[in-house]
Amino acid sequence: MNTGLPTGAARGRLSGGLLAVALLVLVLLIGYQLFLSYRHQIKMAEISTRNLAAVFETRFDATLRRTDADLQALARLIPAAALNQDAVPRYQRTINADLDSRLFNMEEMAGYRVHDANGDTLYASDNAHTARVNIADRPYFRQLRDDPGAGLLFSDVVTGRSLGRPVLVIVRALRDERGKFLGIVHGMIELEYYQKRFQALDLGAHGLAALRRSDTHAQLVRWPAMPDGVNKPLPADHPVVMRLAGGDKAVTLHYTVASDDLTRIVGIQAMQNYPFYFAVGLARAEVLADWRTQALVVTLSTFALFALIGALLIRMQRMRIREAGILRDLAQSETQYRSLAQMVPVGICHFDGSGRCTYVNDRHLQLTGRSRDELLGSDWSDFVHPDDSPKIRESWAHNEGTPFVCEYRYMHADGRLVHVLSEVEIETGADGMVSGYIVAQTDISLRKQAEAELLLAKLQAENANIAKTRFLAAASHDLRQPIQAINLFRDALNRTELSEEQKIISNFLSRSVQQLGELLYSLLDISKLDAGQVGPQMKELPVEELFKAVDAEFSTLAVQKKLRFKLSYPFKDMVVFADPGLILSVLRNLIGNALKYTERGGVLVAARKRHNSVLIQVWDTGIGIEPQYGEQIFDEFFQIGNRTRDRAKGLGLGLAIAKRMAQLFGGKLSYRSRFGHGSVFEISLPLAGAEAATEARDERASAPLSRTKDDVTAL
Repeated sequence: MNTGLPTGAARGRLSGGLLAVALLVLVLLIGYQLFLSYRHQIKMAEISTRNLAAVFETRFDATLRRTDADLQALARLIPAAALNQDAVPRYQRTINADLDSRLFNMEEMAGYRVHDANGDTLYASDNAHTARVNIADRPYFRQLRDDPGAGLLFSDVVTGRSLGRPVLVIVRALRDERGKFLGIVHGMIELEYYQKRFQALDLGAHGLAALRRSDTHAQLVRWPAMPDGVNKPLPADHPVVMRLAGGDKAVTLHYTVASDDLTRIVGIQAMQNYPFYFAVGLARAEVLADWRTQALVVTLSTFALFALIGALLIRMQRMRIREAGILRDLAQSETQYRSLAQMVPVGICHFDGSGRCTYVNDRHLQLTGRSRDELLGSDWSDFVHPDDSPKIRESWAHNEGTPFVCEYRYMHADGRLVHVLSEVEIETGADGMVSGYIVAQTDISLRKQAEAELLLAKLQAENANIAKTRFLAAASHDLRQPIQAINLFRDALNRTELSEEQKIISNFLSRSVQQLGELLYSLLDISKLDAGQVGPQMKELPVEELFKAVDAEFSTLAVQKKLRFKLSYPFKDMVVFADPGLILSVLRNLIGNALKYTERGGVLVAARKRHNSVLIQVWDTGIGIEPQYGEQIFDEFFQIGNRTRDRAKGLGLGLAIAKRMAQLFGGKLSYRSRFGHGSVFEISLPLAGAEAATEARDERASAPLSRTKDDVTAL
């Protein structure tokens, strides 16, 4: 024991040293990753600014090249005779059109101008809107006039006298063959174009973009705008001036501007053939904002990790102390488990991997009626009913090693059968193979007996319901003859001389008989449907013939109620496969309800093709159905707004009958409704074959009904 303690302490110190080294390596790796991330952010900013400057330089170089080429071409093409005021009317159309054509696809060009030797405007692009000005006082004009060797010139930023906006003027002299100065031709670049392009860049709150001259470093255009810096050169000690002095064309600088004390990463691209360069800059603080956040998160995470490791070490130390106590309690826990297994009210048993019983509790002995000696070592199937053994094997195979539940019967020692519900937990070894089964069994014999009694009661209830339906069908049929006799006697009574009071009584009698007849016939229909006495006679039925019958039956009723009654179905022949009588009965019910509950507007009956079926819809603009009623409207004797059972408002059987009739021939009756706006009931019927449709069309001889494409909104 004493020799083991120093060894354990040495191992603890060794583990602590290794952990410290691992943590130091982790810190170094995290710091190196943060450094690499920092370098990456700076590098990406340098590349981004340099690329943006290069993009602007490429565009501006192309513009200057094209403008220079246009100026050279104009210097050659404009005749000397055209360069005086008297010749303008003669050449104006041709030269102005040539100047306009050179502006095609040149968004940044403000226009071209031609001036005579006195500086007066002769020709201009967009001539109709160009003011005539004199530019003899412009430095570039005087230089070209006085210096025969001057070629292409660029002005400072000037405000165009004909435009009123800042422009950069690119100008060439016009001379005759002897070199005499005849005037100038120049193009103007719209600097606001680049101002807008700079503004559109995502440079952050403190970024900048600028176009400057490379000979004087004077500002032409900048974003953010600095009006007082236009044409103002940079100081000689400025980092950009000093770097470009070495002849570099593409550079990246990191410097701090004194005006705002911000360090920027600036990409500069100078032009090869023209005295200009573009500079695009990003504030270093904004470039590194995400990196700083990342570094803060990583640092905090590292501290949190170290704190977690420290907490885990403390916890592991405490766990070592508790480990001995846990091991001491393990034997006691096993004893307590065995006692608990004896106390639970379910049978518990254990089987090894081959299915041999290794443990049973007392409750399991009661379920089987056997002794512990009989059960231990027995196979799991020895006392299971032979008919249930295949079911258990199938459950085992189906669950493939996962826990499962199954029901089966034990053959008790006294000869009775005991129904049990077993929950099987499967034990697996380190190799994944099944090593045993733990089974918990609950006696469900009483529940099985109750289920059998409930099933018997259900069968008795169904038989009683069938008997009730048959009785109702027979009674309803037998009551039809007395009702018909009452109608005959009522008609005979009405043909006699009756007093006013007797006529009122007769009218009440007529209404009562009518309501009784409606109730009787509806009950008769319901009973026939429930008793299965109505069978569908399916046949091919042209939709047009069906709609003719609907029109003949309901158009007059709609006129009496002053409602619109519209039929809508395709002009192309359409044939459905249905029982003509049943589908017509369903439509009578739906259309009758629509007319009954519609006070204004109208009713639309429509048919449309849906894949291989025909959807027949009945639209109305009536009172609608509140969403709370749902499918209750198809229940017997259910009526919305008729809680007092006023028979003058109907019986509440129509929709129940319609739905059952639809089910007979495979149709599904459904509806949609907006309360206060109307409803649509629809039923889907199978579409007959193409040959049947052709034969039905040839057999029809009567003229078709007038058809309309009106929908429910037209009602």
